[in-house]
Amino acid sequence: GLVVTAWEENSIIQAVEGEDHTHFLLGVQWHPEFMIHAKKQRRIFRALVAAARTRQRQRGVAARPEAKA
Repeated sequence: GLVVTAWEENSIIQAVEGEDHTHFLLGVQWHPEFMIHAKKQRRIFRALVAAARTRQRQRGVAARPEAKA
C-alpha cells in the first residue's frame, strides 16, 4: 500500500511512498526535476540512484562506471 508522507496545510496530498520499503516507490505532486537547485529536491534523486544501485547489486548486474560530475 501507499502512505501519505507530505501534504499542504489545506490537506491536499503532495507525496506518497510505498508502505513496505522493499522497492523505491515515491510519488510527488510537484516537479523536483525543475527544482534541482534545492538541496531537498536533490535528495530525491540521490535516493533513487542509491535504490537503483542496490537493486542492481541484488540482481548481480555489473555496474557501469560512475560519471564524474
